[in-house]
Amino acid sequence: MRIALAQLNYHIGNFDDNLAKMEAAVAKAIANKADLIVFAELAVCGYPHAIF
Repeated sequence: MRIALAQLNYHIGNFDDNLAKMEAAVAKAIANKADLIVFAELAVCGYPHAIF
């Protein structure tokens, strides 16, 4: 089984751009014959994180 991990830079509240990034990642995963693609939690709506 091939697993694709989509570590993308999501922006809080930017649903359209976040979804476009995810769609591009899915297309890339399909092209690389992945069976499963994994996104971060709250990928669609963006996730606030602290930078230390």
